Amino acid sequence: MFKKPLSAVGLTLVAVLSLAACNTGTIEEPEVVLEKALTTISNSAETEASLSFSLNDPTMNGSYEAEFLLSDKSSMEDLENPQSESTMSFTASGEVEGQDLEASGSLDLVLAGDDIYVTMDSFDLSGSALGGMDAFILPAIKAYTDQTYHLNLEEFSQLIEDFTGEEVATTDYDLYQDEEFLQAIADTKFLVVEDNHGVVQIETVTGDNVNAYHYTIGLDGANFESLMRMLNEKMEIMPEAEIDFMFRMIEEEGYEMSDVVDVLSEGFELQMWIGQDDYHVYKSELITSSEHIVSLMEAVDKLDPGTVLDREYEMIEDLALDVTAVLESAPIDAFEAEVPDDFEELDEVIEGLMMLGMAPMIESPTDLDGDLDGFEAMSDEELEALMEAALSDPALTEELGEELLEEATDEEL
Repeated sequence: MFKKPLSAVGLTLVAVLSLAACNTGTIEEPEVVLEKALTTISNSAETEASLSFSLNDPTMNGSYEAEFLLSDKSSMEDLENPQSESTMSFTASGEVEGQDLEASGSLDLVLAGDDIYVTMDSFDLSGSALGGMDAFILPAIKAYTDQTYHLNLEEFSQLIEDFTGEEVATTDYDLYQDEEFLQAIADTKFLVVEDNHGVVQIETVTGDNVNAYHYTIGLDGANFESLMRMLNEKMEIMPEAEIDFMFRMIEEEGYEMSDVVDVLSEGFELQMWIGQDDYHVYKSELITSSEHIVSLMEAVDKLDPGTVLDREYEMIEDLALDVTAVLESAPIDAFEAEVPDDFEELDEVIEGLMMLGMAPMIESPTDLDGDLDGFEAMSDEELEALMEAALSDPALTEELGEELLEEATDEEL
C-alpha cells in the first residue's frame, strides 16, 4: 500500500488549516461590505503609502522613473488637537538625449495641534541635464538640512493673509469624521465590485495578520453624478451653476454621464482589501499603464467612432507608462506626537524669503551692518549675488527680510 511522506501530509494539513483560517466568520455581500468600509472611522491609524512611476519617451530618446514613500502615524481622537508623525522620501532619475538627472531626498514632519515641526534629513541632486545649476541649487537647499523648523499654522496663515490680502483656507477635520457625511457618500453607491476574490489573510503595516475581503473596484457611472453633487454641497467646491453647466454640456454632446464615467474607468485598476471583522480598509492599490490607457482610448472610440487615430494607439504603447499607488493602513491606539526640543522658527525664514523676493520693488535705501548702500543703488549682478548668498544662509535671509519689512513699513507710513 502506497503511503504519503509525512512531510507531504503536514503540508496538506497546513494548507487546509490556512484556507479554513481565511474563511472564518460570516461572509457578507460585497455591497454591504463596501458601505460599511466607507462609513468606518479609524481615529488613529498607522499608514504606509508609495507611488512609483516609470515612462519611456521615444520622441525625446528618454526615460524617467520615480518613487515616493510615506510612513505616517496619526491620531485624530481630539480634532482640536490632531497628532501625527510622518517621514516622506523620494528618488527620481531620468535621461533625455544622453543627458541624465538624479534626485533624492527625505524629511520628517511632526504635527501637534496647530504646530508643525519639519526636518529635512537629506537632499541630493546631480546630473549633466542640470548644466551645472546644481552647483547653485544644491548648497542653497542643503543649508536647510539637518535642522528642525517650527511653524504655527495660525500664525503662518495670518502671515500669508497679511502678505497676500487673501484668506487662507483651512482643513476641516470634522468633515472627514462626520458619520452623516460618510454615510451620504456611501449612499450614492458610486463604487461597485467588479470582481470578488473572496476572503484572504494579509499582514498589516503593524505586523498583525487579519482576514480581509479582496475586491476589484470600479465606478458606477449612473450614480457618479449624485456623488459629485453631494460632495459639492458639503464641501462647496464650485458654484452649483457650474456643476449644472458641466452636466448640461455632456448631455448636449449626446452622451450620458454614466457613459463618460464608464469610459474613464477603463483607464485604471483599483484593488481593495477590507477587514472582515472591522471593515477597515487595510490596503488599496491603484494601477494605470499604457495598457489601461489603450483600453480607455478604445472605449472612447467606441463611444465616439473616429475620435482616436491608429498612430495614437502606437504612441501610447511606445510610452510604456506604468504607475502604481499603494496605500496601507491599520488602526492603532491614540498617542501624542513626540515634539522636537531644538528647532528654529520657520515663519521667520519664510517671511525673509518673501521679502527678499520683493527687494527689487523696494526703492528705499537700507543698511545691513554698513555693507549695503541700498537696493536701489545695486546692480542686477549685485542683487543676484545677494539673493544667492541669502538662499544658502537662513540667518542672512531672516536678517534681510526683517530690514526689508521695516523699510517697506516705513514707506507705507
